[in-house]
Amino acid sequence: MSAILKVLKPLSITNAVLQSSNVPENDYTEYSLTIPYALGDRVIVAADHSIYESLAAANLGNVPSSSPLKWVKVSATNRWKMFDSSNTTATTKSSSIVVTLIPGQVINAVGFVNVQGASVRVQMNDSVDGLVYDKTVTLQAPPDNANWYSYFFDEIKYITSAKFTALPSYRNATLTITINPVPNKAASCGTCLIGKTVEIGRGIRRGAQVGITDYSRKERNSWGDITLVQRAYSKKSTISMLLNKKEVDYLNESFFPSIRAMPTLWIGGDTYDSMTIFGIYKDFSITIQYASLAECSLEIEGLT
Repeated sequence: MSAILKVLKPLSITNAVLQSSNVPENDYTEYSLTIPYALGDRVIVAADHSIYESLAAANLGNVPSSSPLKWVKVSATNRWKMFDSSNTTATTKSSSIVVTLIPGQVINAVGFVNVQGASVRVQMNDSVDGLVYDKTVTLQAPPDNANWYSYFFDEIKYITSAKFTALPSYRNATLTITINPVPNKAASCGTCLIGKTVEIGRGIRRGAQVGITDYSRKERNSWGDITLVQRAYSKKSTISMLLNKKEVDYLNESFFPSIRAMPTLWIGGDTYDSMTIFGIYKDFSITIQYASLAECSLEIEGLT
């Protein structure tokens, strides 16, 4: 394997960045100070784009964001779930999802994780130069077997990540993102990230490992019966690569310390969808073994 590892450090999506979305923010009614809420009632607070659930009966006059004993935050609203840095929540819509972003700074990449749909399109418009980037990625995976039977009767499979890593550098550009659904299914996006990528090393070595960590509950009682409760899982990967001498100090002293406990998008090329992971690095080490090259081992742990 010779793909260069790219790391996308995401830009925070704020009200100023998200200019528009065709996903309504009406999951529940807006919280009101004058309504007594029952135990289990849910409301939204548009100011912080969050859904809250009442923890008490006759819950009156307690502002959700500042009353942790009366309210618990459930998640971001449907519109904002694709920007909340959680891979287990997803923005969904029965038709295409269309959002417009103004980063306000130079970016060169857009990434999507846990995306469900037929295709993803990213367009970049500049106020002076007009449309400067327009690319569509089809999410339908190629068939496992190239024969007529597979073409007509095998299940259609879809990949769940998409990455756009060659956007031109425009400081004041507008991004338009469109996620088109599969017929008769909803479009969905778990995480959408925008930002600048950092390339690391001279290429990922062969022997890279990928897998998942399953958090499902599996318990066997005294009679030998097994209780299974399906829960979330996370992707993981272990890779090694050669570094140029000049990269060692930068990675060890600056870059990796700067992304400690920071969810980032790790892109290990285009060949395997499994090599695109939204998560954190669990461990890394650099062996200074040659005069002009060093070896780097990296463990990446995905978010659920």
